[in-house]
Amino acid sequence: MRLIPVFFVLLAIRTAALACVSSTEPGFDWMIKDSTLIVRGEVLRESGDNQWIQGEKRHASDVLVERAYKDTASNIIRVSWKEYATCPRARLNKNDYGLFFLRASGSEFVLVDEQYGMLTVSRWQDDSQGLDPFVAIERDFKRAIQNDSGRQLIEDVLLLGGSKTRGNCRFCRPSLSLPITGCARMRPMPYVTCTIFPTCAI
Repeated sequence: MRLIPVFFVLLAIRTAALACVSSTEPGFDWMIKDSTLIVRGEVLRESGDNQWIQGEKRHASDVLVERAYKDTASNIIRVSWKEYATCPRARLNKNDYGLFFLRASGSEFVLVDEQYGMLTVSRWQDDSQGLDPFVAIERDFKRAIQNDSGRQLIEDVLLLGGSKTRGNCRFCRPSLSLPITGCARMRPMPYVTCTIFPTCAI
């Protein structure tokens, strides 16, 4: 009889692992194409399950929309997302600010990619309107580079480089090599070292 609880524990772990297959890092072009809505904004509140159910918790976050890059949105939208016990995925916690790549799911939205669909960015942005989403996001990164400093400036540069090279760790700015936990959170591998090369033009 003692084997029965062990069996259910192993089954739960296996189910969670299958639900959390490692995601391939998408390019910005793919993220934009597959999204029905792309917005910049801040998470106002987050609610979710208190207990794990088959290795996952369901959450919902209300996002205050500051700007829409693709399609239009109300001032506040609700985004549903999942937290897995066995692997990292994007989290939408209160006060988080960033870009949200979304698709409609009933009256709510879900991240177009569970791992990369929310991208933390600087609050600086370009004032241009009516641009292609890819061009508009790239201009925001450039504006952030002009105004930020320190660690945030490095993150801005990595984001711009990622948008230009589709996930390649060859970025722009004076020669610098640094270990980071993911290339601007678009490459969540803990021991990646990205080298910033001085030869790219921003």
